[in-house]
Amino acid sequence: MNAAKPTAIKIRDAVLPWLEDNGRLEQIIDFDIIQGEIGDFTFQYRTPSNGRPAEYKPKTKEEAEFLNRHGPATLPFAMVILHQRKRVLMVSWKERNEHLGTRVTFMGSGRGAWEAELLSLMASVAPQQ
Repeated sequence: MNAAKPTAIKIRDAVLPWLEDNGRLEQIIDFDIIQGEIGDFTFQYRTPSNGRPAEYKPKTKEEAEFLNRHGPATLPFAMVILHQRKRVLMVSWKERNEHLGTRVTFMGSGRGAWEAELLSLMASVAPQQ
C-alpha cells in the first residue's frame, strides 16, 4: 500500500461527515457536485448519483480537464481538496467506505502541513460523542 494512502483515507473519512452535513449542491460545467468550504479548505465531492455516467464523453477541453480532476468514471466516488485555492489531494474510490482499491493522488505541493491542519480542523467541528 502506498505510504500516503492511509493518511488520505483518514482525511477522506474525517471530511465526509462534515461535507455531507454542511455541503451544498453545485453545478460545475454540466456536472453536479457537493461542495463545501471551511477555513482555507474547499471540498468537492462526486457520488454515483451526482457524477457522470461511465460512458460519458467530454464535449469540450474544459469538460475533459474537469473530468480528469475528479477521478476516473470507473471509481464513482471522488473528493478533491483545495487548500488556499490550490488542489492538494484527490481521492477516488468504488464503494462507500472502501479502503482497498482507493486511488490517491496528491497534487500541487503534495503532502505537507495542510494535512495536520485539516485533520485538526475536522476534529474541532466533529460532533461530540
